[in-house]
Amino acid sequence: MKFSVTSEAAQWFIKELDLKPGGAVKIFTKIYGGIPTVYPSFFLGIAPGNKNDESTAKTVVDDITFYIESGNEWIVDNHDLTVEYNGQDVDYRFSD
Repeated sequence: MKFSVTSEAAQWFIKELDLKPGGAVKIFTKIYGGIPTVYPSFFLGIAPGNKNDESTAKTVVDDITFYIESGNEWIVDNHDLTVEYNGQDVDYRFSD
């Protein structure tokens, strides 16, 4: 399991979510609609978060903490997740 966010993607989140240094982005799973995953019935959602929230899937990029919400880390148990900027938006890439 590897969870990573590129610097370019972090800059996109900073701009789009108006994040300040020390801010956080929470990634969580949901069942209906959202960002597609490798699991057909599950999707990802994003929201401003709290960098002190507990998670086993956490990374800090450009002074922003990105984490998968506690209890949702199973989404990366068997896959790596890389969040990348594609020039317009961010992509969530799952790999084995």
